[in-house]
Amino acid sequence: MFQKNHEPNVNMNQKIEFFLQEKTNSFFSEDLILFIEDKNDPILNSYLLKNITSINIRLEKKGLRLVYFSAIKENSTLLTSQTLQYIRYRVPVLYSLTDNELTEAIETLLLKISPEEFYKIILDDLDLPYLNGPGLLRIMSRMLGENKYKFSYCHIKYHTSEDLDALFSFYIEQVKLPIVEYPDFERIDDSHLLVQRPRFSRNSYEYDADSNFEWESKKETDDLKQIIDDLKKEGKYGVMFEAVMYMLATIKEEKPEIMNKVRPLLEKKRLLESKVILSPVVIDKSYKIILPEFGDIEVKMHALPKTLYILFLRYTDGIRFKELYEYKSELLEIYNQITKKDEKKEIEKAISDLVDVLKPNLNMQCSRIRASFRKLMDEHIAEHYYITGLNGEPKKIGLPPHLIDIRY
Repeated sequence: MFQKNHEPNVNMNQKIEFFLQEKTNSFFSEDLILFIEDKNDPILNSYLLKNITSINIRLEKKGLRLVYFSAIKENSTLLTSQTLQYIRYRVPVLYSLTDNELTEAIETLLLKISPEEFYKIILDDLDLPYLNGPGLLRIMSRMLGENKYKFSYCHIKYHTSEDLDALFSFYIEQVKLPIVEYPDFERIDDSHLLVQRPRFSRNSYEYDADSNFEWESKKETDDLKQIIDDLKKEGKYGVMFEAVMYMLATIKEEKPEIMNKVRPLLEKKRLLESKVILSPVVIDKSYKIILPEFGDIEVKMHALPKTLYILFLRYTDGIRFKELYEYKSELLEIYNQITKKDEKKEIEKAISDLVDVLKPNLNMQCSRIRASFRKLMDEHIAEHYYITGLNGEPKKIGLPPHLIDIRY
């Protein structure tokens, strides 16, 4: 499961001790460094409590952050409204809780769970081997095609607090963001997605929506970029609280009124390795898009992307872009019902442009659909709700048909 490169040194300049390669999930993000300990070390914990802020100030310059569970436990002021917003963004089922209920649940858990218990749960759910603590765990690189990640673990060995100063200074100096190991792919900084740029024929300058879909449909809009950037900035400790929420079962008996609202979380025994908790999508009689299990939040879209989205909800087996023109009359009917407009020429032109695969409008609307969900939830959940598909194949919404409820 892992390779041991060399025996641990007491030298403060020791580099990475272990390399681990396992499948991971959305919880353990690439900008996160997690402190782990198998038993309490009073000197080290005292040092970290005193210096965690200054350490993270230096790490933030590299786009990284150290998550230290004990600091979270001792600082309840971190539960700001922005942090709660971040938690719901990562775990949308928690939209069903009020701020007070969510805060109460988190604070109760923080009192009940020891750091050692927390770290063991994380390692178990990442399916990583037992690691001799204390140390620093992070992602070194990832292989996109196989969704595999290479983890590194740096064992902390010291004699005095001065040694700890030297160790953390060296670690911060050499640590870098993970490397992506995959050819012909490019990072989109806004969302940490990797998408392949479209390839065009040298002999043809004709635009094709299908071949451009993968690239263009995942480009971020400016307003979405701002929302995600703000969430990351304000929710820098949210990843820890998100993990804490996965352990809500510890208060099942004490807080039944809270637990009844997050029962889907408790029905999973290994929550971190489960895919996602999904809500049905409901199209009501007013053509609003509602997610009832996520606190009845409405996914807001303009009329044209909503028209396209409803059409794809109707056809769960998918639609090839080159055949979309065959659904023009159906799109006109949906668009008319949503807009209630009388300008027939304007409506006809909007739908004609939409079904024309030689124009970029189709991918533009797919991008707007995706952005509407990404404003409310993280990518690993949103991807089940927007339109996806490979070049030449039917495009579809990945939500299971039994979770689609069209009521108009």
